[in-house]
Amino acid sequence: MSWQKTIFSVLALSAVLIGCAPDESPAPTSSSEANPVPAQRPAAERPPEAITPIPRTKEYEWMSIERWNRMHREDVEIARAGGVDLLFIGDSITEGWPENVWEEYFGEYKAANFGIGGDKTENLLWRLNKGAVGQLDPQVVVLLIGINNFGLSDHKPDEVAQGVTAVVRTLKGAFPNAQILLNGIFPAKESAEHPLREKIARVNEQIAQLEDDRVRYLYIGDELVQESGDISPEIMPDYLHLSEKGYRIWAENLEPILADWLEQ
Repeated sequence: MSWQKTIFSVLALSAVLIGCAPDESPAPTSSSEANPVPAQRPAAERPPEAITPIPRTKEYEWMSIERWNRMHREDVEIARAGGVDLLFIGDSITEGWPENVWEEYFGEYKAANFGIGGDKTENLLWRLNKGAVGQLDPQVVVLLIGINNFGLSDHKPDEVAQGVTAVVRTLKGAFPNAQILLNGIFPAKESAEHPLREKIARVNEQIAQLEDDRVRYLYIGDELVQESGDISPEIMPDYLHLSEKGYRIWAENLEPILADWLEQ
């Protein structure tokens, strides 16, 4: 074999080996390290963003990409260890449980909190696909997700409902022994007449249909608003996130359901 053919054969073999190497790239650590953008299909053919697992790639003052990745890595470590009976998963409303309320209502259980601020359904799907399941085999999963699909991406109600549905299906597959407590999206914005309220109601109407022998739908929105339907800052100081009083309302609604499921 001539030396030119020998060199060509070596180069060809190297190209094949490189092409077959497994993808071991970590989660992006900054917006500049986001996953490469694949060839784009026409918009009409692409699945909704809300059901497409996507990592967080946008920086916010209140949630950097570095912090998001760190929180996800911490959750992955917990998932690898297993030993969790009660798993909370969602966005900042789930993340924000006051420690004293958490201990009072859930301290007796082997509980873990996988809430990360700002997450949308697609971000949660990515986390579940990238290590947040691990060796976990919880008895109960408490889910609240979807509000940020409106506030951060302006998704349509049908898209948000599809995203929540995709999360529920993923949880059912990942945790075959778990009961799933699906929370309806909480009210947001001060006024009952705000257009967002109607969008939230449309999503909740759809995801309530996900109830089956393993999924229970729970909506406590009526307990978080005043008689007029407006939100009091005593319950939601920024008309989105719960105060300690708001968390106690949520916990009191969860308590009897969790006690029943976790004592079986």
